[in-house]
Amino acid sequence: IITDRMLKTDDGKQSLAANPIFGGLVLSEYEKTNPGELEEFDFDAMFGADKKSAVVGEALLNIANNNSKTPQNFTGNLFQTLHKQVDPDTWNDKGPLKRGLGPRICQSLWGSGSFKELCALVEHGVDTSLAARVDGEKGVGIYSGFVQPIQHVTSGMLRDIDLLNRVNAERKPIYEKLRKAVAIRLPELEPDHEDLAGDWQNQLRAADNLAVAGDYDAALPLLQTLANALQQAGAQSDGEEKLKHAAFELALSEIPQPKLKHNLIPFTKSRVKGAKMLYEALDKKGGSVTVTSWDEIKDSEMIAAFQENPGTIWGFEYLRMPYVQAAHETDEGAQPIRMMELWDAVEKTFPPDIYEKLLAKPDQTADEILQTLTLTKTPKEFSGKKEQDFEEAFKRDAKKFLLELAKQMPKGLFTSDYKDVTGNTPTITTQTSKGPETTNARMSDVMGVDQNKYMSSFACKVGLWWAKEEKKPLYYCLDGINMDDAINYKIVKNAAIAEFVNGGGLSEDAKSFGDVVTFKEIREILKNWDDLKGTVIFTLKGKVFTPEQAEQKVTEWKQKMELANQQAGRPKAPPKATFTKALNDLDKKLLERIPNTEDGDKDARDIVKKSAYLRKVANTRPSILLKYIESKCTVLAKPEYGLLSPDLSRTAVAYSKAADNEVDAKKKLMLNAIKGCHASFRVPLRNALLNARPVPVQNQAI
Repeated sequence: IITDRMLKTDDGKQSLAANPIFGGLVLSEYEKTNPGELEEFDFDAMFGADKKSAVVGEALLNIANNNSKTPQNFTGNLFQTLHKQVDPDTWNDKGPLKRGLGPRICQSLWGSGSFKELCALVEHGVDTSLAARVDGEKGVGIYSGFVQPIQHVTSGMLRDIDLLNRVNAERKPIYEKLRKAVAIRLPELEPDHEDLAGDWQNQLRAADNLAVAGDYDAALPLLQTLANALQQAGAQSDGEEKLKHAAFELALSEIPQPKLKHNLIPFTKSRVKGAKMLYEALDKKGGSVTVTSWDEIKDSEMIAAFQENPGTIWGFEYLRMPYVQAAHETDEGAQPIRMMELWDAVEKTFPPDIYEKLLAKPDQTADEILQTLTLTKTPKEFSGKKEQDFEEAFKRDAKKFLLELAKQMPKGLFTSDYKDVTGNTPTITTQTSKGPETTNARMSDVMGVDQNKYMSSFACKVGLWWAKEEKKPLYYCLDGINMDDAINYKIVKNAAIAEFVNGGGLSEDAKSFGDVVTFKEIREILKNWDDLKGTVIFTLKGKVFTPEQAEQKVTEWKQKMELANQQAGRPKAPPKATFTKALNDLDKKLLERIPNTEDGDKDARDIVKKSAYLRKVANTRPSILLKYIESKCTVLAKPEYGLLSPDLSRTAVAYSKAADNEVDAKKKLMLNAIKGCHASFRVPLRNALLNARPVPVQNQAI
């Protein structure tokens, strides 16, 4: 009654136009009780041409949210009616109401198997390369807090689409030969088997319909089933019929069996067929963010470069996957080619106790991790000798990566348990795939950073330096990456952390920020381009950037990023009292010396975080530590806090560059500066910085 009155009175229509979210809810509910009527509506007259996109878009979201796994509400006239009422700007979040309409609906269409409707959106102008943030939702195409762009989700299927095409090409002539034999035998048997003739004709029509659609992979088994039925029905023939049956059996025996197997397809065939339809629609529209055929991948400049100089391949997971698969198929490919293939070892270092043990005893801890490891990331297509080669390469690369992780500036130490003002450790409850999970709060939890995502992004950044140390080229696939997102990343992150702090910190309403690993990697590359440009090789749609192209682009991106960083400033921090226990552990008088201002809160947070790092730097590369002290430890060197000697950076750099006849004097000055640092920093600083000579200062990862 309510929906009927709202949609059929002028006041109701005006109210719905003024409140699109409610209007969309009413439309979607009306369709349930009055199926088919929406197809007759004049939406322009009902809501106005300027408002209808917003209202109808919300209706589509409601339909998708309620029926994400069933295609009924996406097929037929309803979807055709509604999707065309929403203009492309609204679909693509270019209008005033931004809520990820395109990515969300595309994800629901993909999840429900509504591939024709998905292609209709491409034709309508919907950008299938866009993503949308989600909160706690799960499903096909949802990963790491985002609805992934459907183009990304399907990109990993290019090899499987190629296999499907080859399978169909192989089965087509087989189908045609069998079809000729069945066409002769079927009318001969029908008069004596009237009870079966109808079913036979239905089977033949079903097979022919699939064949006409080009799906010989599905058509051939149906036709083979029919041929078997005809063979059984005519087995008892005698006389002239016996001769006809013998001719049919002879024809069947001469028809070859398919040779190609689907052993490479990790997805259902229907998904691969859906991805094929999508790429055909994208090719027609010209809207693909990457190449759309497996042959283009295999013949690309990137794969040629990999064969000449094997290394690792980076970028958005789904979009780099075809290049990873193609690289694995080369003679040089039996080795980890992406960080994910080293992840069995990498993620073992995320617990604070293991990470701290790695920092203290790198070689011993790395061996212990590898000895107890079960590999789960070995590419499924590997077997026999190639699998053995991969596992040997994994052990070699994983050991070297773990040692490199221990030599980098310690991070993630603020993931240790957090103690509040009273000295107690509060607990937090999060929703996981297994249900609610209660854990001790960690320091990262009060700073607004998701600790697992933080450690993942840190590990991947270390991977850049591991590649440099190992002299492995790092092919960075830029397909699908909007560089503005990476450039402005700090603005977005700081806004999310501010929302977290303003939302109450550890309260259930506050959502911590999860790092986007790819953007963190790109920013690390831009910040340290002078050191990494001999390692990182950018690629786009399989083409390799020349050094000149890369230099020009990086210069432009880096300038924009530095401006954006200035705009972002320092991220908001919780009140300084949040860190009372940690600050008191450093110095009982420190809390009162920190001002009661927003900047004071930020100082408190940074003192706690950076102090945790400096306590664990004994095995850090001196060049990295020097750069960190020089550029990141200003707050610790403030005279009012007195935690780090203001002369430390200058004297340590001077010692690292000292001539042979100056070493003793420069060393003495540096050791005096270390004595002026907080007691908990002195031993690790001394152990690391005494090794600073003759290693030159480099702008390494900080």
